[in-house]
Amino acid sequence: MGRNKFYIFFILILIMISNRSAGAPVRAPFSPGEKLLYDIRWKGLKVGESINYVKGFAEINGHKTYHIVSETYSTGLIGLIYKVRDIEETFIDTENFYSWQYKKDLNEGRRHDKGEYIFDSSRETVITPRGKYSVPFDCHDPLSVLLYFRFQKIDKDKNIRLNYITDTGMKTLYGKFIREESVKVPLGVFKAKNIEFLIKSNDSEQLRFTGKSWIWFAEQNGALPVLIKFKTRFGYVKALLKEYTAKE
Repeated sequence: MGRNKFYIFFILILIMISNRSAGAPVRAPFSPGEKLLYDIRWKGLKVGESINYVKGFAEINGHKTYHIVSETYSTGLIGLIYKVRDIEETFIDTENFYSWQYKKDLNEGRRHDKGEYIFDSSRETVITPRGKYSVPFDCHDPLSVLLYFRFQKIDKDKNIRLNYITDTGMKTLYGKFIREESVKVPLGVFKAKNIEFLIKSNDSEQLRFTGKSWIWFAEQNGALPVLIKFKTRFGYVKALLKEYTAKE
């Protein structure tokens, strides 16, 4: 099925910032104790679960950060055929909400990928398993991008664009507001805003889109992502929220 099928919560690289450069929010929509549990489904079949939680606080480069963890694993028959055990961690500044460090331990079938990204104290460069890159000050990692989006107010007249770093360099996220609608997930029915995203590779001068996804953000608990949908060559994969534990 390939890593894209299960690498859902992270490939949602979605972040929204206004083209009018709105300032960063003062208060985080999460804190230690928040936990989100998702069912991952493909063609209606449950193929895995993803749990995402705020583990606590940690000090990185002299900065206080939120330590946030995402764990994804395959289940059932798929879990026997194609074993997935992925763990990702991000450390987000509690004041500016940018990433200071990112760790990954991805185990998908016979493929294993372990490493970390470290932003320097000036936030001008980041070291990844494949090299050192120059980055803008507000650059994110593959996990922090989704979390940063929860700080943003979603309006129809706002454009979506944000840079994030990967092993192979910078990518840019583009997106747009689709509609506001009711969505049903295992946790219940929510009124949510559907946002569509496209991922652009920055490895050439030409605009080349490499992925497409959608996220439905409910108004409750700080733009709570209740449904995630991602297109792969094998069809659509969904992550549906089934359990939520509020922040302390």
